[in-house]
Amino acid sequence: MTHRPLVFVEDLDEPRLSDFDHHHLARVRRLRPGEAIVVGDGRGAWREARFAGDSPEPSGPVQHLPRPAPPVAVGFALVKATKPELVVQKLTELGIDRIQPFVAARSVVRWDPAKA
Repeated sequence: MTHRPLVFVEDLDEPRLSDFDHHHLARVRRLRPGEAIVVGDGRGAWREARFAGDSPEPSGPVQHLPRPAPPVAVGFALVKATKPELVVQKLTELGIDRIQPFVAARSVVRWDPAKA
């Protein structure tokens, strides 16, 4: 089984790639026209498609993934600089339902409610 790239689009029936996704698939991943990809809408629906420039050609039925039960929550200790944004981004990509940052006893970063 080969790994097929997943990209998010607005409309699964007539998918259009963003400039960034098109560049990534064509230049970075070096996909050729006709190679298999997966397009998703970010709300649990996805379908197989064939790479064809900025408008992938759907090649399979729309599939729906049910939400996992129970909801998943993750807490993480605050970290320095822009790393909290990276943590939140990656947890969101994983589909985490609730993200709770907190100040731990050994945290370097301290939350200032006045600046929040």
